[in-house]
Amino acid sequence: MKKVFYLVLLLIHASLFAQELNLKPGSEFDMKNEYQFKGPDLQTADYVFHFRVLAKDSLNNYRIACSLQYAKGEMGNFGSYDSENIRKTTLNSSYPLLVMALLQKEFEIVISSKGQVKTVEGVDDIIKQASAKWQLYKAREEEMLNNSKNFPVRFIKGFFFDAPEKNIGFGSEWNSTDTSTAYKVTSIKGALLDIKFENLKKDPQSEIKGTMVLNTVTGLIELSDRYRKAVLNNPEAMVKSQAIAETWKQKLISTPQKYSPDTTWINMAVSISSWSSGLKNNVEYDKAKVYAFFKQNDARYERDPYYILHKLTLFQWVKEYEDYSRALHKTPNYLITETPHHLHNKIGDELKISADSAYAVAKCFYKTESFYGWVQHSFAQSFLDRLTDVNRQAEMRKAMKKKGYSDEKIDSIMLSSQSELNNSYKLLELLNKDTDPSMQLRVKPLYFWIKAKQTSDAAGLVKLSKSIKKLNDDYFSDGNAGRYELLIYQLLKMKGEHDEAKSLLNQAIESLEKFTADTLNKSRFAHQNLLAGAYYFKYTEEKESDPNLALAYLSKAAAYSPKKATEKAYDSFYDRVFLNTKESYRKEFVEALFKSGKNDDAISIFAAHINANPEEIDEMKTIFQSNFPDKKFSDFISKQLIATWELAPDFTLKGLQGNEYSLKDFKNGWLVLDFWGTWCDPCRREMPAINSFNKDLDAGKLPNVKFLSVACRDNESNVSTYFKANGFNIPAAMSDNLVQEKYKITGYPSKIIVSPTGRMLPVKFGSNWQKVIASFVNNWQSEGNALDKKDAVSGN
Repeated sequence: MKKVFYLVLLLIHASLFAQELNLKPGSEFDMKNEYQFKGPDLQTADYVFHFRVLAKDSLNNYRIACSLQYAKGEMGNFGSYDSENIRKTTLNSSYPLLVMALLQKEFEIVISSKGQVKTVEGVDDIIKQASAKWQLYKAREEEMLNNSKNFPVRFIKGFFFDAPEKNIGFGSEWNSTDTSTAYKVTSIKGALLDIKFENLKKDPQSEIKGTMVLNTVTGLIELSDRYRKAVLNNPEAMVKSQAIAETWKQKLISTPQKYSPDTTWINMAVSISSWSSGLKNNVEYDKAKVYAFFKQNDARYERDPYYILHKLTLFQWVKEYEDYSRALHKTPNYLITETPHHLHNKIGDELKISADSAYAVAKCFYKTESFYGWVQHSFAQSFLDRLTDVNRQAEMRKAMKKKGYSDEKIDSIMLSSQSELNNSYKLLELLNKDTDPSMQLRVKPLYFWIKAKQTSDAAGLVKLSKSIKKLNDDYFSDGNAGRYELLIYQLLKMKGEHDEAKSLLNQAIESLEKFTADTLNKSRFAHQNLLAGAYYFKYTEEKESDPNLALAYLSKAAAYSPKKATEKAYDSFYDRVFLNTKESYRKEFVEALFKSGKNDDAISIFAAHINANPEEIDEMKTIFQSNFPDKKFSDFISKQLIATWELAPDFTLKGLQGNEYSLKDFKNGWLVLDFWGTWCDPCRREMPAINSFNKDLDAGKLPNVKFLSVACRDNESNVSTYFKANGFNIPAAMSDNLVQEKYKITGYPSKIIVSPTGRMLPVKFGSNWQKVIASFVNNWQSEGNALDKKDAVSGN
């Protein structure tokens, strides 16, 4: 009977006090939360919050001091953080910044006796103080303030039990105030209630359920597990109808632990990152500030990987390349394995010292695109006979003498260059002997060419030609075999081995045609440019013996020449340096067609050539007028050339002054669009010239032309500050993150010329776009050209 009576007392105790918080002022406790999201990217986060009860007011509200004591998270693309191993923090987004800002900082919450969190105060102040200390950009601070509405507020609300108005006991069921969640007490264990809950919303996209253990004495949740299953149908997440599991587990820790994160490291890490403006004047890094920062932190962080890597980058930003090279040489290779551009730079520096040290660097990144670029763009140039050619040596000496170098300095440079060349030959042997198939793909075609250059007898050269012909397709994509086949072809021609040369050239063309036709081939346009050069070689072979066949080959060379800026591959520049070929054979073909009387065909090719090479418009005008003296070049420009351009997509963008810019605002006039960003170094370098160009437009020096810069991946504050600091007065709009996609922008800066008829011409980076727009305007206006009304910009 006593046992039964005791049980009844427990049940009464539970039903009377289950829904009330009962916390003593001065008491302290921790709440730990473990979170896991199993989606397209696994995300995990563990947090420990410390609570210190300050007081209870007359309305039964508790005022509690709260602080984030511990945080560890892997948030995929958003970064990671670990307050106990803080040097593993990665600042991929502002979310880790928010977590680090709140770490060990107290704020206050007010919570009712029913467990309802009424206010969370002081979080914004903590964020603003951290932002000021770290000198964050305003946009990052705003992101943190916005994210703070979710973290830590959402977590803190989840730590407390939102009790119903009625008393609860074993078997009690009720719904939350907003009727979204159903609760049921499933068992009682002394002062503890086991409660099951699940959401009531009939939403096929989510399902939430869980359990909790409620302490009826304190009113605190001692343990809680929550599970959510969401069904995603989001193409951007690369999943379709995939179940996503999200779990939460929180636990009361009645005896708080002490944590001591190294917050000095995070202060350094944020200050040296791109999130902070502390080392800059406006958007440019300030050399004096950077070096003062190094002086302050070198001793403490000289072996810290994060500090070392960012220091290398800062040397580059302030253009102190000698200091950068010295620091890079001291940096262990394993620290820069994830930064291929540093490896690319280091291998070049190490090659000046020894082949073995350069080979050690090569082994760190030989499977990457950066290594491919180094081999094809830099390393291969070591073997272009610049140092072994007497005339080239004399030219180099003359150029250095003109710069004021002493004879001793010149001798030292030449000796160093010779040593580097010797090391290059040694390194090539080391790379070729490497048994890794990936390394073989990268270097074998280059190796065959070098051996062919070193072969004095024709029979040995033919043997090497047959060897390179045996290489499979992978050597074309990974080792640029097409370039080296054509180089060996040239060597065979010089040796008089015409049959083998013709055979090798034909095989190269067959392979290059296949790669050019493959739209999934990432090097398609580079192979296309090689193919144009290969057909030009065929043209020169037949030019004297069979003019008609030669013209057919020249036609193919012209057809495979780049037709627009997107077809002008970066790699092709280096291929042309080695092969002494041209970017385009279209002009030569046009002239041949004019001579043969095929004027209609010539005009079509003529227009395509100007579109691909707009800088040559004045030169092409001369060719046009010599062949069509009775026709107006301006008529050709408007009716046959610009008509081939694509229509410019419409846009409406916000300007820096709160105004709007739309394409229709510029109809019936010429427009130059500049896609850029303050973060882009080449963009900033050309901005003074752009400002001068815009002043000329304002002064009427180029009538009927407008300029509009479109800042991409940027924010208004950065752009306004940058313009104001440099005295730039340029019409500027902020990208809506769609306009650069509409205009197919692949790099920055990029210029697009829009005609008065609303058609656009992309201008290749590095081209003299100011000359291009001036030439079009002058030729458009020179003979009173009228607009084609049906082709004019409508703004639709």
